[in-house]
Amino acid sequence: MGFRLFIYVVIYIVLTELSRRVSYPNTFSPLWLPAGFALAVFATTQRRQWPLWTVGSIIASLVYNSWLHEKPAGVVFGFTLANLSRTLIGAWLIQSWLPGRFRLSSVRDVLVFAVAGCLLAPLTTMFFGAATLFFAYGTPWSKSAPAWLAGNVVGIMLLAPLSLVFIRRCQRPSRICDCGGPRDARTAVYFVVLTLTLLVAALIVFRFSTAPISFLVAPFMIWLTIQFELFGAVTSCFLVAMVLLGCTSAGYGPIAAGRAPEMQMLLSQGFLFSVNLTSLILASVVLGRRRAMSRIESTQKQLKELQRETQLILDTIPSMVFYQDRSDRVLRVNRSAAQWLDLPRQQIEGKEISEISGTFGSLKPAIAPLAMQPDEPLLGVEQTVTLPSGHTRWVQVDRVVLDGSEHQPRSMVVVLTDISDRKSAEADLQRSNQDLERYAIVASHDLKEPLRAVSGYCRFLQEDYSESLDSEGRRFVEKAIEGADRMQQMVNDLLEYSRVSRAELPIETVDLNAVVAGVRVDLQQRIVDTGANITVEHLPSIRGSHGQLTQLFQNLLSNSMKFVPKDRKPCITITSDCSVEDLSVIVADNGLGIAETNRTRVFEIFQRLNRREDYPGTGLGLAICERIMDRHHGGIEIISELGQGSQFRLRFPRHLEIA
Repeated sequence: MGFRLFIYVVIYIVLTELSRRVSYPNTFSPLWLPAGFALAVFATTQRRQWPLWTVGSIIASLVYNSWLHEKPAGVVFGFTLANLSRTLIGAWLIQSWLPGRFRLSSVRDVLVFAVAGCLLAPLTTMFFGAATLFFAYGTPWSKSAPAWLAGNVVGIMLLAPLSLVFIRRCQRPSRICDCGGPRDARTAVYFVVLTLTLLVAALIVFRFSTAPISFLVAPFMIWLTIQFELFGAVTSCFLVAMVLLGCTSAGYGPIAAGRAPEMQMLLSQGFLFSVNLTSLILASVVLGRRRAMSRIESTQKQLKELQRETQLILDTIPSMVFYQDRSDRVLRVNRSAAQWLDLPRQQIEGKEISEISGTFGSLKPAIAPLAMQPDEPLLGVEQTVTLPSGHTRWVQVDRVVLDGSEHQPRSMVVVLTDISDRKSAEADLQRSNQDLERYAIVASHDLKEPLRAVSGYCRFLQEDYSESLDSEGRRFVEKAIEGADRMQQMVNDLLEYSRVSRAELPIETVDLNAVVAGVRVDLQQRIVDTGANITVEHLPSIRGSHGQLTQLFQNLLSNSMKFVPKDRKPCITITSDCSVEDLSVIVADNGLGIAETNRTRVFEIFQRLNRREDYPGTGLGLAICERIMDRHHGGIEIISELGQGSQFRLRFPRHLEIA
């Protein structure tokens, strides 16, 4: 903190002495450099640091005015008050109008600085300074006030931007190019050459010539400003100011020729103010333009990187991807599409579909013109396409039209997925299933005849020769008849299972209430024998197969009446439940229940959970129920606990419901 204060005081005193050195004979200094330095320090720091810089300003004023020049105490106090009031008011106005960004990086910043810091703030110092000179030395207000005001205005305009550049360099040493300036050794040499050229031009104009050719320094100042932005502007203005004031105060140059000191000072101040303000505005415009160009280049770079990453992602997709605009130009394709079309990507992208229609072959309908597409996405459409090589492939077409906006016109993405292998596998599976079904039918029919023969001969043996057999022989004959009957039932159930899978499914309006009523009539004798209590709530009507739905409920009710403990009468409830996704029919009973580990096993063919002696059957009833639900695009699930009964939930798609 003490070192910073010391540096501040030293710079303040040096700039004060420099301002004295360029003073005109018998008059005031044309510019007051400490005003610009102090304003830049105050305006670029937080207000809690202002007391430190206030102390520094007071110390510098005391040292310079009281110790070095031995001015009276009243004059020292008046000068100190004048300088502090100007700095505090200027810094407060700048920070209020440009909160947190005194950078002179825009035209607005420059204009606020010119009005607040250069024109308004010096009004107070003019009053206090002129009053001090009047009461101390009797200097007329008409002479001291304008000179004091103009000197502060030009001093602030000249040195505040220069101080700002160096302060920002000290605050952010890693950001060398924040205010412009040399970026490397090469540009540093370039800057030195331009500066020396400007120095030579300024000496020629203001030292060795009396002709009005001051404009000759302008091209070099503009050149430095364009090349090095704010850094070039402030250094060129400071260099020209020192040469101009040094030569003019010594009586050289076009401004000093034949003019009174007051007029020389006025012309010098006007020239410096206008040149400096113009340079700052030009620097801010150049800086803004370059920052805009830098943002554009950065955005373009990011866009290219994004496009590259997007292309890499697209190229990892095995499907063909086409992206086309409203003019039906193919904007982008991925690697799979290029390989399918056997063309380089560059020969596809950027061309209209009509230009490469021959190349696309029968792919053209899949990537039809955007104007022919509806707004709704087209997903999962399967079709065959013929590639340019002549090969025919199955593809799944997913086509989505992207809504346009003011900056992004309407476009479309088409994804073609090769499903030829899947189609081939499905065809093989279908042929295999058909072969298995035919085998099951043939085998079942071929088994029926020998089974009837075995069963018939065993019955003949039981009826005609039972007296000739002992008890062991008669038991063997009974077991043979029982096995043949069971085998006959298994063959019949297998045929029924196959018929459910392969039979045509006549779709009609089916009233489930009528279906359940018919099943109850068919099972009436079993209902009476078991004492079953069946409760049916109102059920909806759906679109389906009347015969298969009848078989579905017959199997479920038969199981519910069969798999019941011996000491319990069957109690069955049939209800329905509608949700957003599906329509459910629930068949609940109070039977044996099914353990969680067996809830999927019961739908497999010939799978039994109980002994055949206790509960006869082949284990195909629930497998047939599952197949019937599959044929109706639904499903069946079990909610059950062992010993607590079961709930069979039949889920039908909502589009099948009609009432």
